[in-house]
Amino acid sequence: MKYQISRHIEAQFDEVDRDKVLFENLYHGTRLLGGDEIWDVLSHYESPSEPLDGPLHKRVVQAKLVEPVEKIAVSTELKESFAEVSAKVLNYRKVEPSPDLEERLTQLRETCRPLSSQQPIDYFIWHDPSLVFNVMLEHFRVYLQSEFSSAQTSSVKVDFLRRSLGRPPRQNSLEQQVCTLDTTWRRAERITDGLSPEARILVVGDDDLVSVALSCFPTDTINVLELDTLLVRLLKKQGGGRLKVRRHDLANGLPDGFAGQFDVVISDPMYSTQGMSMFLAACSEALRPGPDSRLYLTTYPPLLENPGGFPGMLASFELRVLNTQENFSRYPFPQDMRQGALEGLQALGYHPQLSQILLQVPYLYAHLFECRLEAK
Repeated sequence: MKYQISRHIEAQFDEVDRDKVLFENLYHGTRLLGGDEIWDVLSHYESPSEPLDGPLHKRVVQAKLVEPVEKIAVSTELKESFAEVSAKVLNYRKVEPSPDLEERLTQLRETCRPLSSQQPIDYFIWHDPSLVFNVMLEHFRVYLQSEFSSAQTSSVKVDFLRRSLGRPPRQNSLEQQVCTLDTTWRRAERITDGLSPEARILVVGDDDLVSVALSCFPTDTINVLELDTLLVRLLKKQGGGRLKVRRHDLANGLPDGFAGQFDVVISDPMYSTQGMSMFLAACSEALRPGPDSRLYLTTYPPLLENPGGFPGMLASFELRVLNTQENFSRYPFPQDMRQGALEGLQALGYHPQLSQILLQVPYLYAHLFECRLEAK
């Protein structure tokens, strides 16, 4: 049986010993602490390969840092818990639970209603708990569809994993939401597919380290605008001379000389209306006029501060969606956001056990939009 690097892999410096790296499978929660020798082992599994003999190879397999290429997940404790609790909730409401769990999510959407109008005081961007309940039902549907129907492996390269070390923690004040390393790598693969090496690329905000992944491909110099000082420092260090990183606040507009200069612009913007507008304005202005220029935009419209206004906002900046890859991006679900969502659902009187189960999905998901700047 051949193995390859898991698409759920994460790597970070150990908090106690910076000479050690803590590897984790975000999906299974398994971990392995090791040094440089682990990188050499992982390199063997960049492409599908038979496991080699030796204790380190066995430990990497046991920690699920590499997984069988053809393996499809069948069930998890979370899936089984949902099946049990959702049946109880529906039976209590005199609804016959569907044997199909995805259909059962629809039944829950139709039968579960808030019992209170109480609102939590601080709810970050998830300002409407009743909306969050429906969003979590949809995320659980994606969890059932995507995590149990495809292989668990990734084409991510060890060089990128290694250069991602030291990524600073997300900052709520900047509305950062950090995606998985596999997601970042797949974005880079998607963007560079058929792209001319001479194309000018701009990344607007890069807590996802897309620029670092892009620098592993045959691309020209990659420009980055980033406000987070710690991220700017990391990107400059790990860019390998391929990144031109500038600390910049988009509230001041684009820097001089950036307007109309880029063939590809990439962004994963804020979810607030003001933040989204600020990012879209910069992205639209930075694009080079012409039919081949592209904006690759990552967001999840139902969670925006103004979900219904998203199409109109794109149009106001003369951006047209050419292609949408739904649920392309995975984000480890931050614990503070779980807690805020749970408090909101409890305040509205949703079934507490069902709420907890829905909020245990390992990932949040977002769409990847490929957009073109419309001719004026």
